Amino acid sequence: MPFPSIPYQRLSSGLWIRQNVSESVRPAFFWTGYEDWPYATHGGTILLVQFNHQVFGLTCRHIFGDGINRFEESNLFVPEVKLAKVGARNASIAEVCYPSSLKPDAIDTSISDLCLLRFSSDFGPSFFTCTAYVIDENTIATGFVGDELAVHGVLKEFTDFAVDPIEIGYCRLGFNDAGQLLHNPIARKAVAEYIKPPFSNLAGLSGAPVFNETKNALSGLVIKGRINERNECVIEYVDIYDIVKFLTAAERGDNDVFYRKSKPRPVTLKFGKDNLLGHAIVNWSWRTATVAQSNDSDTANHIIVDLDAPSKILSHQDLGRT
Repeated sequence: MPFPSIPYQRLSSGLWIRQNVSESVRPAFFWTGYEDWPYATHGGTILLVQFNHQVFGLTCRHIFGDGINRFEESNLFVPEVKLAKVGARNASIAEVCYPSSLKPDAIDTSISDLCLLRFSSDFGPSFFTCTAYVIDENTIATGFVGDELAVHGVLKEFTDFAVDPIEIGYCRLGFNDAGQLLHNPIARKAVAEYIKPPFSNLAGLSGAPVFNETKNALSGLVIKGRINERNECVIEYVDIYDIVKFLTAAERGDNDVFYRKSKPRPVTLKFGKDNLLGHAIVNWSWRTATVAQSNDSDTANHIIVDLDAPSKILSHQDLGRT
């Protein structure tokens, strides 16, 4: 997937900017305390964002590891520049925030894996050479089925701390949005197929930004990735809508935040000239349905139907909610 030219974005203030989200990522690695091997990692990516003039780091809770293999939060190293060298300056982390005390519908969703890094007041945009991605209502957008996405992250298998400068496995991988997950309203799915890819796994992409090339906006943050039995690269990513809710609460210092979000509901409808039956995810506010004919898919990404266009479906009576 070739690197496109960086298009302009118009902020809500009217200012036009160009920002390259690939410059906003940092590797998630930790001080070890050992002189001969100063850094280590479980894999992971950190996204630097500028929100209301403050810089925050976004990543996943699980990059710290667990049990005896868990790294201390205080040992997380966030370098000032993307191409860090041994001895590079790092930002001081004042606070690490996680979503907690989740309501029943949010339990067991991807929201619990989000992690926000609040830096000390001395570490603003200029410390990171103004590379943090600016969050604005015009620079973010929820993905839609078929949107072309680019994931900018760090592949663990191509990262080597034993050399100077450190070799960091930065990558840019193309995907297509495959819809919201039925079991997880916080997350969306994206899929890609590569012919003889140079990588063997997607370890390290957790926390990587998902940039929507179709909408020229940031759409979310990778939570997990895998290569399935059909050799498809599959990622799940948290919707930017939920990330901004988290950011807003952290920036304000709120102890909690409550909001509602529509959960996709499977319905059965008839469509097409052959009167085929399909499973659909319906967005009732957007008046669209995304239809799949495969019964074993947890997302639907084959046909998009306009619920307000009777010529494209048999009748609205077929759209019974289940």
